[in-house]
Amino acid sequence: MAELQGKKIANSFRPLGSDLCVRIATPVGQVTFWVYLLIGIVLCGGVPIWVELLRHFGIGATPNTESIRTAMNAYYPAIGCAAAVQLAFASGEKKYLNSFSFFAAFFFFVFSGLTLLLEKTPVTPKSWLIGVVGCLLAIAMWWIANGLDPTYQDIGDPDAPLGGSPQSPLVGNTTGFTI
Repeated sequence: MAELQGKKIANSFRPLGSDLCVRIATPVGQVTFWVYLLIGIVLCGGVPIWVELLRHFGIGATPNTESIRTAMNAYYPAIGCAAAVQLAFASGEKKYLNSFSFFAAFFFFVFSGLTLLLEKTPVTPKSWLIGVVGCLLAIAMWWIANGLDPTYQDIGDPDAPLGGSPQSPLVGNTTGFTI
């Protein structure tokens, strides 16, 4: 291993891979995580896509496949970049996770720019594929960013009904109270 000012430089790809695996596996069995993912991210976050799909299938205005593609190309950079920035803020002292987050945000930014350059009328199968892959990658980025968030975990604190450990000191004081 190389040394830098007396400190060993480790391979940070291993802890990154391990951290990503934990973030991917942890929420699989959590109902709250799945409900938020499906309702919040896919259904509500994807409203522009759903609106354009409804329009395409005859409910509302004139069908337009370019509008569906545009909605998809606006959805995935917003979800993907926001989730990447969220992960960067939550990464704490883990530089490798912070770097991964910035790389992901940069990826979504560049990927969305490339889709604008590749947009052609009529919509090509390649542009559909890029839009769908972008949306799936954005949802995966949200999954990674929120996989360990206690907000989406169904396991409660076992001490919550008891108010915590009876050995812990009580907070506050009685200064200023008179009897």
